[in-house]
Amino acid sequence: MVEKLGEHQSGAHSLWMGADGVVVHRIVGLVSLDELRSMALWERGQWAGRACVFVLVDLSDCAGRVSGSLKEVTSLYSGTPPRCIAMVGASFATRSLANIVIRAARLLAGREHDVRFFRDEAAGRAWLEERRARLDPTASAVCA
Repeated sequence: MVEKLGEHQSGAHSLWMGADGVVVHRIVGLVSLDELRSMALWERGQWAGRACVFVLVDLSDCAGRVSGSLKEVTSLYSGTPPRCIAMVGASFATRSLANIVIRAARLLAGREHDVRFFRDEAAGRAWLEERRARLDPTASAVCA
């Protein structure tokens, strides 16, 4: 288990920054726009000064969508550093919906984020470490 350096609770959803520099989201049920705003604000504080961000999103208990318009959701994350996002535990329906949202967000935001889906957390974390090494082979555990 990775040590938690900071934690945030937003409704039923948990977020934390691990000592390894990965921001972890545990999504439970639906995510309201207010909850997403709270999560985005907390994340911005964790990401301050970072050139890149590594995120692991556990969708095992996700109900499949974020309420609110895509434009509103995308605006919450505008101006943030590039992200490598590993999504784990998503059902077929959740993964399908997430792919649509990701594509639409790319069009609205005009930038790419590297997003991949994995069956479990171990595979997602392995990919994040691989991406970290490729983006900056001299980086320590935390991408800075």
